[in-house]
Amino acid sequence: MAWVYNVEHEHHAHEEHEKELHGGKLPEPPAYEYLNRRVKPFPWGNNSLFFKAEVNKDMNQEE
Repeated sequence: MAWVYNVEHEHHAHEEHEKELHGGKLPEPPAYEYLNRRVKPFPWGNNSLFFKAEVNKDMNQEE
């Protein structure tokens, strides 16, 4: 449990540092064609079932 806590704490600190460097927002990930590839739509919409706007890319804005 302590290891997971430390890893998550370091990850959060890194994200905050990246936000600080880029004016309060995380930088856009590279637009590789193999990322977020959808062969057929999800039954619940374009985003993942566990979509979180602060972390995941909103696939509805792609259209």
